[in-house]
Amino acid sequence: MMLTQAMKIPKSGASRLSTDTWIEAEALRRYRQADSVRKAIEAEIAAAVSRHMTDEKFVELLRQVRAEGVEAS
Repeated sequence: MMLTQAMKIPKSGASRLSTDTWIEAEALRRYRQADSVRKAIEAEIAAAVSRHMTDEKFVELLRQVRAEGVEAS
């Protein structure tokens, strides 16, 4: 499928991602037929986490990060 117009990168803080990353994320969105780039990225991360759940080192790091929590914005 050819685009007739270049993809527009958001002007929000998320645009700090490299242009290549945005292009790759858009390809993932289309491949997964996701409603948004964010949903495609979340699905890819969830799939990667699932693959690593048998790795004890990863599981321990995930436990540590979850215990640290997320700073409120």
